[in-house]
Amino acid sequence: MDKLVRFSVTMESDLLERFDALVASRGVRVNRSEAIRDLVREALVDDVIEDPDALIAGTITMVFDHHESDLSEKLTAIQHQHIQEIVSTVHVHLDSNYCLEVIVLRGTSSKIGAIANTLLGPKGVKHGKLVTSVTGDGKREVETIEHLHAHDHPHPHGTAHQ
Repeated sequence: MDKLVRFSVTMESDLLERFDALVASRGVRVNRSEAIRDLVREALVDDVIEDPDALIAGTITMVFDHHESDLSEKLTAIQHQHIQEIVSTVHVHLDSNYCLEVIVLRGTSSKIGAIANTLLGPKGVKHGKLVTSVTGDGKREVETIEHLHAHDHPHPHGTAHQ
């Protein structure tokens, strides 16, 4: 673990009160310092994700009307076009009209963003969202992913790429 360094922060009292309320809402074990560390980590992750070449992981969660003309087939075709980036999908029937799909992806920030835009754009997709995070430090070369997909290798969860 890295050595902790103490520093001071100056802010308006009403902003501090609001921050303390946020910290309190997160639980008994969270204090100001941990909350600030979380905010800094989040900002650093966001900064990495802005780099179009950063290696990221993400999920696309979307709800769509499966009665919409050819929508399921369109979404499946899009996913098949991006088989290198799509790690897994979960499809759930919510009711007689709507389905929920969660797609787990890994690749460059620009590629994952483009896939999300393509999947969330068609008529019949009621709403959806891309949530991203870095993989490791986010700065690994794209060849790492290409290497993973080029070799048949066992995964702890029993899935193998070919």
